[in-house]
Amino acid sequence: MMRMFAIGLALFAPAPTWALSCVGESSIASNYTFAAESESDFIIAIGRLANSGPRQTIDDQGSYSQMTRFEGEVLIGEAFAPGWSADVEVFGWCYGGGCGTHPVDREGLFFFERVDGRLEYVAGGCGGMVHLDPTRADMDAVIQCYLGQCN
Repeated sequence: MMRMFAIGLALFAPAPTWALSCVGESSIASNYTFAAESESDFIIAIGRLANSGPRQTIDDQGSYSQMTRFEGEVLIGEAFAPGWSADVEVFGWCYGGGCGTHPVDREGLFFFERVDGRLEYVAGGCGGMVHLDPTRADMDAVIQCYLGQCN
């Protein structure tokens, strides 16, 4: 019996350990706090990404970059302003047998990082800094964080 347990453990041990770190979705408050404490600038926006360029592989594990176009609303002060669009470069990182993907043509509350004047969105094995199908409560949560009342 112990031998079977050891064999079973050996078979499952190499499984992607990053999956354990994906348990539970990150909260809007945790993403906002990360962005606020980062040395980078972040843009918070609600809307959709659409692929606008070819996917380019950037390493031997299949990680990629892809140009996208964002259309939606952007957080300006205490409100989301409509009619905002921007080019966003997406990086989908692959490791441990899994690859990050970006939501296409699906509504999301995104945290885009500004890098050298460009906007970037990073998708890892656990997703990225996006909350899909955002509700009014999600929008209010971001605004509350902006006002210093992050929960």
